[in-house]
Amino acid sequence: PTSTLYSSTKAFISNFGGSIAGDIKDAGIDVLVMHPSPVATNFYKGTSDQMSTLKTAMKAAVGPMVIADQIVAGAGRVTMWDQGYVSFGMRVLLKLLDPAFVVEIISRFGYLSGDHATMVKKSVLRGAK
Repeated sequence: PTSTLYSSTKAFISNFGGSIAGDIKDAGIDVLVMHPSPVATNFYKGTSDQMSTLKTAMKAAVGPMVIADQIVAGAGRVTMWDQGYVSFGMRVLLKLLDPAFVVEIISRFGYLSGDHATMVKKSVLRGAK
């Protein structure tokens, strides 16, 4: 909840990158899909004071140069790279638990998060003024 566009876009990029990598490898083109943990950028500007999950993420954020260094280090070596403990932790979680089960838990209980309640109160579609 509260990250529908972000998470679905990230899933698309991961799947697209993984799919196209094999199609263009023989042309000498390497694909690297980076899964960074939180990055200290303006992405959080104006939202971090509103959502507790973003406040927590910002505590683990690394600078953009860390990500740039990781991209250079991974290019030509791997197709997907999990940078940082947040991305790595999610990868491990999805290895230990069936992804469909994780989705089911989130869809049934995600609305209980304080961030979701805040978003609903501000939603024009749900009657906020």
